[in-house]
Amino acid sequence: MNSTTYMGMDVEQAREVATAVADCGTRIAELIEDAGTEVRAMDWVGPDADHYQQAWTDFVSQTVSKLTAALSTVSEDISTHADDQDATSLRD
Repeated sequence: MNSTTYMGMDVEQAREVATAVADCGTRIAELIEDAGTEVRAMDWVGPDADHYQQAWTDFVSQTVSKLTAALSTVSEDISTHADDQDATSLRD
């Protein structure tokens, strides 16, 4: 006889992980904002400065924004799985 055992997740731990991932995204955004303040405060003028400022802005708006959005999505996905596990466990 073939028996299959299904194991569920520890929903409390999953929610803790979801919160930690979301917090990481928030900290990254805060650190990048702090770095951006420093970048903008540089006493530097001219075309090279303008180019660098634009490169920084592009980096933040593209790369960092994608990263923080992805971390938010991962956090939400983990929370959804925990909710699904709770709902399934209640039916058992």
